[in-house]
Amino acid sequence: MPHWTAAKRVLKYLKGTKNRGLTFRPTKRPLVGYADSDWASDITDRKTYSGCVLKFADGAISWESKRQHCVALSSTEAEYIALSECAKEIVYLRRFLNELYDLLDETPTVAFSDSQAAQKLVQNPIFHPRTKHIDIRCH
Repeated sequence: MPHWTAAKRVLKYLKGTKNRGLTFRPTKRPLVGYADSDWASDITDRKTYSGCVLKFADGAISWESKRQHCVALSSTEAEYIALSECAKEIVYLRRFLNELYDLLDETPTVAFSDSQAAQKLVQNPIFHPRTKHIDIRCH
């Protein structure tokens, strides 16, 4: 499907559903993040696309998909960068929600990833020859 056709289809859907909205009900469910990436999928420059979805009160309240700023040398690095971007959004949303509603307590917000290696790196960011090149902005 050409991009223009897809864009028109999305606009038609939005026009037909403009009276619908998101409803958030009071809940004890915490803010939760989900991050993922597709390692080196851009065949022109080998950069990775990553995304993040944050859910609160059973609904998605923030989502993002973008190309990473550097070329990841491994799938672990790509997933680690995606988790880092997700963590930045989590920090922002926790502050925002606390400012508006004082809803979040001191319990940590969990960010899920399908990469066990990236999860281990987050839990124990030790110096290792295979991870020492990861950009400082991701730590």
